[in-house]
Amino acid sequence: MLSFLLMKKIIAMVFTALFGYVIVKAKLLKPEDKNVLNVLSLYAINPCVIISSYQVELTEDKMEGLVLTVAAAVVVHIAFIFLTFLSKKALKLSNSEQMAVIYTNCGGLIIPMVGAVLGKEYIFYVCSYIVVQTVLFWTHGIMLMGEGQDGVSLKKIFANPNMWAVIIGLLLFLGQVSLPETLLDTISGVGDMCGPMVMIIMGMIVADMNLKEIFRTKRAYLISFLRLILLPLLFILVVRMTGITLYSEEIYAAMLVTLLAVSAPIATGVVMVSLLYDADVKYVSTVNIMSLVLCIVTMPLLVLVYQMVC
Repeated sequence: MLSFLLMKKIIAMVFTALFGYVIVKAKLLKPEDKNVLNVLSLYAINPCVIISSYQVELTEDKMEGLVLTVAAAVVVHIAFIFLTFLSKKALKLSNSEQMAVIYTNCGGLIIPMVGAVLGKEYIFYVCSYIVVQTVLFWTHGIMLMGEGQDGVSLKKIFANPNMWAVIIGLLLFLGQVSLPETLLDTISGVGDMCGPMVMIIMGMIVADMNLKEIFRTKRAYLISFLRLILLPLLFILVVRMTGITLYSEEIYAAMLVTLLAVSAPIATGVVMVSLLYDADVKYVSTVNIMSLVLCIVTMPLLVLVYQMVC
């Protein structure tokens, strides 16, 4: 049942991308208009998602889950960065491909998915993964994409609204400071646009591409395999070997949510950052779309494997 619900939610996200595709094909917007939406999504909508996700009550269970999921996210990202670094020469991975393998669509895709399938109370655990990924994405990721270019500095990285959203969100959560209802409704409302917006942008990018070429790009299958199958299976293997899920149902659920984040398709932020750095955005978009389509099958199967062995 859980695998079936996941498949339905993923398909709905794919259909959302069709809106962007139709908008461009109907000439209501030009393909280059995606750049404006890209900036809006990266620097306005994403920070709202981060801040609103930490407006929850601090309980003992929540704190335990927070520590566990943050630790898991840190270990996962360090392992993924290390593995891609070791294999980049053998597999000839470009900087954008390394980012595609490491960073997942744990926000726009997984937040609505977890809320719809597991319940809104489990979104809190997704946020742990999002915070760790956000910090690394806007530090390691940006430095990776800006390698050899002028203008990439820690000053610019920490001037990014996403980094400040992480800091503000965590301070509000740890201090149990609740935002005024009207302000929170505003921030949450803007954040709710995250999933649809990024998928519409993806649709607009695809509209400017040859659809037949997407699944003819052999290289994209390798990146999709690494992102959707190999690394998530390694995560399941480690979880099984530690036996951590046997301690409590809460830990089992927290690790399941982390698995969903780990097994998600390539982060749309990789495509958006590729736009900023002119890093072969059409190829990155091709890999992104392919991984999104393939995850309709791979994510439910990985959840089944998790339920069977953990």
